[in-house]
Amino acid sequence: MDHATFDRLARHLGVTATRRTGLGLALGAASGALAGLFVRDEQDAASKGKNKKKRKKKKPAAPMGPCPDTSTDCGEGVCVAEGECCPWEKPCGEGCINAQACCSHTERTCSNGRCVAKGACCPQTERACITGGCVANDACCPIVEEACGAECCVLGEACSDDGCCPVGETSDVCDGTCTNLDTNENCGACGNACGRCETCRNVNGRHVCAGPDRSAPACEDCLEGQVVPAVSCGAHCCAIGAECCGGGCCASGRCRVNNGQSCCMKVVDNIPFCLVM
Repeated sequence: MDHATFDRLARHLGVTATRRTGLGLALGAASGALAGLFVRDEQDAASKGKNKKKRKKKKPAAPMGPCPDTSTDCGEGVCVAEGECCPWEKPCGEGCINAQACCSHTERTCSNGRCVAKGACCPQTERACITGGCVANDACCPIVEEACGAECCVLGEACSDDGCCPVGETSDVCDGTCTNLDTNENCGACGNACGRCETCRNVNGRHVCAGPDRSAPACEDCLEGQVVPAVSCGAHCCAIGAECCGGGCCASGRCRVNNGQSCCMKVVDNIPFCLVM
């Protein structure tokens, strides 16, 4: 503090003092002023604290009590009625298993881990057999099927170089090849060839070699060792080289129409005449 300030303070106090005494008074005044500042700051802080709302502390959640005696404790605070399965389980036999597991009492496990009912086939990987049960899609059913390359031949089929061949009255495996049995070379059986003037035909459900059927309306005949068709004429047949003329057989090229009637030209005793048929 400079001399001028000290003198003004001494005159204000109305006392005469030495500089040492004045200095002590000045320090006391300064200390009082600082103390006043601290007091006001504390009062202001206390006033602000009164105006603040007190936050209520949340009470911790009360722990779940034990499940009743008549229920099952699944853990994690989950209780279910006695005899029931927990939400992440399913019934199996007399108990419960994980819902993702397969129940050995009613289900079986597929190769991809999927559960299917017992007796059912796994989708996309298995197929059903007619005798019951399932096999892999690329396998054959026992007893009723036979493996034939990439195929499975069923009952009534045989394996041939051409694949599965139906075996019966109309086809069979001949020398490794699936062969029709309705031809003159293989009639009713492999290698059963028909002879001259014979043809393979179905008689009473069986293929056999038979001669020409000369009855109407088939009207067959034999020509050069082969069965050939003849001419059908009403209820009877005409021989090879004849034609039907007005209901009767006439040599080919001799049928005429005379006065609106069909007749067959004939020559008797060098006299031509037209015979009405």
